[in-house]
Amino acid sequence: MKKHCLQFLFLAVFFFAASASAQRYELGIMGGGANMIGDVGSTQYIDPNSPATGVLFRWNKSMRYAWRASVMHTNLSAEDQLSHDPYKQARGYSATNSLTALSLGLEFNYRNFNLHRFGGQWSPYLFSGVTVFNAQPKRGTVFAAVPVSQDEWGWAVPVGVGVKWRPKTYLVFGLESILNATFTDNLDGSNPKNDKFANLNPGDYFGNPNSKDWWVWTGLTLTYTFGQKPCVECYK
Repeated sequence: MKKHCLQFLFLAVFFFAASASAQRYELGIMGGGANMIGDVGSTQYIDPNSPATGVLFRWNKSMRYAWRASVMHTNLSAEDQLSHDPYKQARGYSATNSLTALSLGLEFNYRNFNLHRFGGQWSPYLFSGVTVFNAQPKRGTVFAAVPVSQDEWGWAVPVGVGVKWRPKTYLVFGLESILNATFTDNLDGSNPKNDKFANLNPGDYFGNPNSKDWWVWTGLTLTYTFGQKPCVECYK
């Protein structure tokens, strides 16, 4: 999955560069942490307890918005014993999830972010779009594994905020946090589904199936800018 996502991202980069050579692009890396919000573990929104890395591409269509594509991989984890809920602490479930995600969307700059002016530039920004991901949830107890492990695909809606800064170089630094609201209740293995769902043991599913799981990415980005300088009339 991760290999296919990277191939798709590089094809997208090539297509954008070939179709609009009068714009400015960014390509770089993402590094930080991620956490899942579900029926297992803590429900704290920003708690980057699992390392996450990725690749990021931006197509700066204007000074106010940029098209964006990224591929991220993380091994999510959650433990009931780290929750503040006494019931969860007594239950003692844990969950892991090897997750790879491809996100496409639009980034809106609060301030004009002109990559062609001398001097530093900075701006807060908002991001949203669509995410497709491959997840491999596995649930167990802290001391002994329960045989609930799957491989599934899903969709999510990413919504995030961040701030980016370009000093007097070709580099752009960023800090961001993006919540991915999924359409599944099984990031933590709490609601497995298959063709024989009725035959699953009652202990293999639990929690509220109407409350979907989320994951949150929080971290730093570093991108390198390249591309021809556009005319002033076009870059608005």
